[in-house]
Amino acid sequence: MKKKTKVRLTLFGSLLFVAVNIFLVWLDEKELTRLSYIEEWEQTFEEDLYNEIENEGTFQSSTVEYSYFDKQAGSFKQFLVEEGDQVDVGDDLYEYVVRDYQADKQQLESEQDKLEGEIDVLEDYVDAVEDSDIPEPEEDEQPYVDAELSKAQREAKANMMLEKKEAQLEVIEDQLDTLSDNGQVIQVGSQYEGTITNISESLDNPAITIKQDELVVAGKVHEGERNAIEEGMKVRGNVLNQNQTWEGALESVASYSEYEKDDTSYYNYTIELNEQPEGALQGYHTTVSFITGEAQNAITAEIGWIQERLEEVKPEEPAEQTDTEAKDNSTDESETPDQTSEEEDSPAFKRQRFMWVMTSDGTTLTKPIETGLVMGDLVQVTDGVELGQWIADENESQFFEGGTFLTPINRDHLTLETIKAQENWWSSMKMGILVR
Repeated sequence: MKKKTKVRLTLFGSLLFVAVNIFLVWLDEKELTRLSYIEEWEQTFEEDLYNEIENEGTFQSSTVEYSYFDKQAGSFKQFLVEEGDQVDVGDDLYEYVVRDYQADKQQLESEQDKLEGEIDVLEDYVDAVEDSDIPEPEEDEQPYVDAELSKAQREAKANMMLEKKEAQLEVIEDQLDTLSDNGQVIQVGSQYEGTITNISESLDNPAITIKQDELVVAGKVHEGERNAIEEGMKVRGNVLNQNQTWEGALESVASYSEYEKDDTSYYNYTIELNEQPEGALQGYHTTVSFITGEAQNAITAEIGWIQERLEEVKPEEPAEQTDTEAKDNSTDESETPDQTSEEEDSPAFKRQRFMWVMTSDGTTLTKPIETGLVMGDLVQVTDGVELGQWIADENESQFFEGGTFLTPINRDHLTLETIKAQENWWSSMKMGILVR
């Protein structure tokens, strides 16, 4: 008797289990028809992205500058510096007695007027660049990024030229002051900051050699990279074997090759540093990264999250014709023999990038996207998704447009209170039972 009871109970329990599952499926048939199980998902994030050309260079003294003495201008009197002296812009280097006071004064005043005019033009140009507005992008952000980078490069280059002109003007003004104070004697000031490394006692030019104390980064790029870099471009790097970084701007790049190896030409460049890296010495090696493109605070995704598919390109509808145009076209068609139009060939296709987005209501949707800069495995998303959007990082074959998705249970977040706080928790529980 007990044996029959056990068999009946077992049979009843099995039938009840099957009946309950059938009942649950009947309740939510539409909800369970398309279901995806997602184990890996991520959020779009904010990142500063760069396109760079990698190179290597060495720290060098910025430049070797020279001061010349024109023997036709007057009679040399004396040097005012010695080898090894440190000089700043405007410091007196030597003095001489002029041959023609009025002629020299007029020449200096003419140079002063010329420099003041050039400085005014450069200042106006810098102000115009700073005040120029770049329209915010409506869709593609890359042209906006390129325009901002170009603006910064033009401003940096103009400021470098402005500093040089201002130093030259200071020297000319000092010479006019000394000429006015001393009558026939002019003291020639330095246009550069640095160390006096050579003085020509015989007055053979250059009379004085000045080696600037500030370091620059010098190196070479091969012909394949030469056209990708331009003066004023932002540059950065790391001092090798030291925990030091630096930033600067490309001061100059040669337009002719001074070195060739394995049938490849190389072009010299010089980078002006924004600040001198602490501990760096002449001859130290450094990495060099030319910033050819950048996107600050860009919405960013990993390249593995992005899918591609072919989409048909819909032809543009022809514009409406006026009566006159229609008549002209009709006349042309009547005069032209019948031809098979090539426009009726198979439709054109394009590659469309997209991502599978996980919505807050538990469904998956495809979002077509536009991309910008690529930096390693990171991609700038210029249109299509927002910052912080949840993206499925799975094989797309299991996804359906508008389909429901499930994710693994996070037991740390699973409490009775959190369950009750969720909307439609009973439906979610039923789906979980069936899937398991």
